[in-house]
Amino acid sequence: MPTLRREALLDYQLPSTVQSLQGGWQLTCQSGTMVSTLFVIAATQLLAFFKNPNHFSTTQNNSEGALRALIIICYASLFFNASAAISSFILMDKLGELPFRAASKRQSILPSGGTITGNSEDLLKRYGVGKLWTVLVWHWFVSYMIGTISIITQVLLYVWLQESKEAQIVLSCIAGFSFLPLAVLFTP
Repeated sequence: MPTLRREALLDYQLPSTVQSLQGGWQLTCQSGTMVSTLFVIAATQLLAFFKNPNHFSTTQNNSEGALRALIIICYASLFFNASAAISSFILMDKLGELPFRAASKRQSILPSGGTITGNSEDLLKRYGVGKLWTVLVWHWFVSYMIGTISIITQVLLYVWLQESKEAQIVLSCIAGFSFLPLAVLFTP
């Protein structure tokens, strides 16, 4: 049973709670797109750098497997960050269509005030963000997280392959510290 109609109410306004959710997600997605795009650029530059054998010290005992792992992580970073940027762009598009989709729904199923049962995702879906919203959000989140982790990991792996033990220890601690904000996302 489709809820979209061929006509839309021209003077329709989303309820303030839905507008707030829409605005918050739009800012998150815009920021996510920018960060992911910058990471794609960084991953591309790092890949070009790491593919050049002149950038590896011959005095270090670098195993072929470790160098291959470094290149694989570079490619993974490129793909995951590009995927996160694309997902974020699609999420922004869905959010931009939200007012029109809500204006095209039967108003009897869209409360404009009072209370409603459900979480923020349920509310956005009810007003027209799309049934695959949760799947898209998870795709974006997983791609974004793996892309971010892989950028840091590839630089750290290069440090382990090329730098002194002191630099390896210090930069490993800094990388661990860099991962701390990501842990906040997994706490209630």
